[in-house]
Amino acid sequence: MRRFLIVLILVAIVAVGALYGALRLFAPPDKIREYLTAQVGDALGLELKIGSVEPSLYPIGAKISDLSLENPAGSEFDPLAVLETGSISLRILPLLSRRIEISHALLQGLELTLVKGEKGKLILPGEPVDDDGQAAPGPAAADFALLLSLAELRDASVRIIDPHKGSELTIGSLDMKTSLDIERGGERLSAKGRADFHEVQSTEFAALGIDSGIKLILAEYDLTIHPAEETTKLENVTITIGDLSLVAQGELRGFEGPPAGEITFSAPDLEVSDLLSLAGEGSPGAKGLRGEGPVSFAGDLTLAGEAPPRYQIQLDLGGVSIGNINIAEGIENLEGRIELTEKSIGFEDLSFEIGGESLRLHGTIDQGDHPESDLELRGKLDLDLIERIGLTPEGVSLGGKLGMDLHLTGNPDDPGSVALNGNVIIENGSVEHPALALPVRDVDGTIRFMGDVIRADSLSAVLGRSHLQLALRVDDPMGEGRVRIDARGDVIDLDEILVLPDTASVNGATGGATAGTLPPPAPIVPPLPNITATGTIRADTFITAGNILTGVQIDFDMADGVARTDLIMEEGVFGEIRFLDARSELVTKDGVITGPVRAATVWATRIKLTRARGDLKITQDGRIHVGNVTAGVYQGRVEGDVVVQIDGPLPEDVSYEFKIDATGLEANEFLSALTPAKNVLYGKFNMKSEWSGRGLEEEEMLRNLRANGKAETIDGELKNLQALNAVADFLGLRELKEQKFRTFYSGFRIEDGRLATDGITMTGEAADWDASGSIGFDGTLDYAITATMSPALSDQLKRKSSLSSLFTDRAGRVVLDFLVTGTTKKPDVSYDLAKAASRSGLGQFGTLIEEWSKDGKLEQAIEGILGGGEGNGGGLEDLLGGFFKKKAPPDTTK
Repeated sequence: MRRFLIVLILVAIVAVGALYGALRLFAPPDKIREYLTAQVGDALGLELKIGSVEPSLYPIGAKISDLSLENPAGSEFDPLAVLETGSISLRILPLLSRRIEISHALLQGLELTLVKGEKGKLILPGEPVDDDGQAAPGPAAADFALLLSLAELRDASVRIIDPHKGSELTIGSLDMKTSLDIERGGERLSAKGRADFHEVQSTEFAALGIDSGIKLILAEYDLTIHPAEETTKLENVTITIGDLSLVAQGELRGFEGPPAGEITFSAPDLEVSDLLSLAGEGSPGAKGLRGEGPVSFAGDLTLAGEAPPRYQIQLDLGGVSIGNINIAEGIENLEGRIELTEKSIGFEDLSFEIGGESLRLHGTIDQGDHPESDLELRGKLDLDLIERIGLTPEGVSLGGKLGMDLHLTGNPDDPGSVALNGNVIIENGSVEHPALALPVRDVDGTIRFMGDVIRADSLSAVLGRSHLQLALRVDDPMGEGRVRIDARGDVIDLDEILVLPDTASVNGATGGATAGTLPPPAPIVPPLPNITATGTIRADTFITAGNILTGVQIDFDMADGVARTDLIMEEGVFGEIRFLDARSELVTKDGVITGPVRAATVWATRIKLTRARGDLKITQDGRIHVGNVTAGVYQGRVEGDVVVQIDGPLPEDVSYEFKIDATGLEANEFLSALTPAKNVLYGKFNMKSEWSGRGLEEEEMLRNLRANGKAETIDGELKNLQALNAVADFLGLRELKEQKFRTFYSGFRIEDGRLATDGITMTGEAADWDASGSIGFDGTLDYAITATMSPALSDQLKRKSSLSSLFTDRAGRVVLDFLVTGTTKKPDVSYDLAKAASRSGLGQFGTLIEEWSKDGKLEQAIEGILGGGEGNGGGLEDLLGGFFKKKAPPDTTK
């Protein structure tokens, strides 16, 4: 009641002034002004200021200007009311029957500033205030009747402030016309009129995303008020907001505190455009909003001091179309019913079309004390619509169609209770994502929702040349979630699918992804998603980082940031390393991969290993360590450790080190694989060695290969060696072409593309050999060889030429020195005269040989001796000039 009559307080002020002006017509206006400010101010308990009062005789009344009503002293909100001008016309005769009739009252430029107390109730002028600052009950109504035929407000404004909540509501440019009839004693009041609110602003609008407020509210009312019963009956109230007009009827009860009551409202001839007019340009999604079609609007509002109040709204849609700039085709033929309450929203057979596809929605979403949803959705949808309305992450594009037949039930606030049943059919779907170099296209299949299980038994998709068949199962999707994925593809090319940093520049520098190229190694171990998942991936051909794997099966199990993976493959090519029939059992945790690996066959460049096994560890800094390596190699075994370091994306950024102990290797197979010396050395081969290198291509690997170690071969045979054949032919000893030996020792090293051997010693039946030198991977030779003939061969050489005895050691065995150059296919053997001359066993003869050999003739002669038959020593004897036959000088002492 007090809130409704707030403006009438000011009307009463003007009315008192008019009545007093009629009785004191001839009194000076200043006296009237002083009387009014004193009497009314005392009655209200507030300071009243009036600029001027101008009484009139006919019609009896007065005009007041520059009125202000101050708030109590100390208030920060000042003044409470300001009025530019006010006028009133009063009838005299009704006063005789204790009835005040005002034919017309006008308030121009009224500004009200109202403040709420701590409990949210307005503190009105003239009301008693209790100790808590709340309005106290006022005095009983006076025994008079009041008829206000017409009261007008022009260009008024009302400001309502709640300092305790920090909120503010402003009603600006308010125009109002009203009539008021108050029965004697105030038992019944009736009011009719119209109010135009041209601008409404609130700090709470910002929380709703409304920046510009509401531009126009029009209210037409017919009210009956019973103060004693504290009831207000809405006979007929029409409220117009924008283009929306609502008719309300009902009753409100209680003047103190929040009101109670029931109100019904309706808008039977509504257009959807009238509803859309409520959304200003500052509202979310309002830009470019459009719509047409009929809507029947009806509802009930129940007030009982609750927040929010209880309400029920029913919208009947009859062929409505809605759209905005993001959805060019819009929603068409929207039919059905929407029911809203303060706690729920319901859809009754709501059907509509988007882009020519039909959808139907039925059910309710309840957010009450016991939240529960029960929704059915059927129909088809273009997937690109989801992107256009902004429901996809940035950079993600969708295409294709989605067919749905879904039923959702459960409590939205308790995901574990939500159950989804039905099917989703994907037709010709596509997805573009920033992490994918190629779009996923031709996605087809059916996803089934079965309560707490989601299944897709046969999904197909294409990514470039990768054609995938997927089976998917998700248990407890609204809770912890457990995923099972099974994928099958003829080809799965991760290099083609995934976008990796600097891949374009790397491939540009290397001419494209080929076997042996690698993606950037940071991180070499990718981060794990925080999901619980298991599954199997199968592929005839699997390509990753330029490496080609065939016959691949990957079984994985992920949970709590740990992944366990079993990898099986028929063949894997990693640069120049090839695995056959391999598998691993790996664990990924905290960015580290560990676990055993094994393969039936491994080709490491030219070396073949069988039954290989080791313990793998891969860390994020690009380090791959395989420890406790064991493998069969050429009828023997090797043990050791291997470390590979990946420092960049190119093949030359890959370095490696390994230590190997080999026992029982077949020497011929080992040398034939690693060097051009094929089918020449047979026997069991033992070796301790350390190797290092860089690169993945064979040429680069051999060029950068470094190694050192010691080797031993026992109970072997040396044959088919062109260099040895050349020595045998040189000496005319066929026995040397095939050498069986008991032991063969050598230290070796590999560097600059050559295998160098130091201190080769071989003990054989025909001869004992010492050699040092190197053989290149290109087949070039550079060896110095010393052969100590067996006693039998030494005697044979001596029989050929008596001069052979000149090349014997102290044991009488012939010792020969050779230089072997050329290539393995065309060796060049020559006698090492310098080395032979240095032997102490030749005595003074060795010195003579060294002196006389400067012109090369002596060397040719020796070769003739060693390579000739019986009696072929004449050439050397001629060269020596009969030195051994020269007579002694005459004895002069005789």
